[in-house]
Amino acid sequence: MQLLTQKLFGRSSEKSKMIPPVENQLSLFTDEDLNLFNEAEIDQDKKAPEISHLEDFKMKRRTIGQKEKMIKELPVVNVNCLLHEEECHCEWCNTELKIIGKEEVRQEVEFIPAHLKVRKIMRYAYECPTCKKDGADVIVKAPTPAPVIPRSLASASSVAWLMHQKFELSIPFYRQEKEWGNYGIVLSRATMANWVITASNLWLKPIYDLLHKQLLQSRAIHVDETTMQVLKEPNKPATSKSYMWLLFVAR
Repeated sequence: MQLLTQKLFGRSSEKSKMIPPVENQLSLFTDEDLNLFNEAEIDQDKKAPEISHLEDFKMKRRTIGQKEKMIKELPVVNVNCLLHEEECHCEWCNTELKIIGKEEVRQEVEFIPAHLKVRKIMRYAYECPTCKKDGADVIVKAPTPAPVIPRSLASASSVAWLMHQKFELSIPFYRQEKEWGNYGIVLSRATMANWVITASNLWLKPIYDLLHKQLLQSRAIHVDETTMQVLKEPNKPATSKSYMWLLFVAR
């Protein structure tokens, strides 16, 4: 009873929808939960009939050219299947065989997993040999690209991948930590957070300020509001609502 009372009336950071009792019995599932294999939902067609017998099921016709449409933007690498040198002779007269043609057997989509490499930034120095003979040292060093984060192993590609997984794919840092470990580097979630925060302040904050300045000069501003919960937010409990606003202008 204490557990049920806490579940019904206690505070919780995870909100769930209570299902009303039916004839003095709690229903564990709704009709939508029980309807797991609805063919209409699988086909994303609400008017599709419900399949009750296996004989009524009909396979969909394949669209001609669908595979080519899926892979038309991908680079193509030909895999040439050739005979070995010892097999390039006729089994009857031992004459060397010549290629007379080729045919396409099939196409496959190959997945190339991510990998890490270390980029060493090497700076070269130059000197003038004529001035050196005259006793003057003229030394010129080549320019180097600016680092994303000073005194850090972070690169533009690594920070961009962290942000992509964190904010676009909603993958938390503790899961990314395992993935980076599989790539061969021990990258803690604290280091990831520092990279994202520092890179945002150095590179994204100026863009944000410029966009904010242009936003205030617009004729009309539209706002889209999204509620969320933020842990350890100053002067607010963890169960309270926080807001994130997306602003865009009308031209």
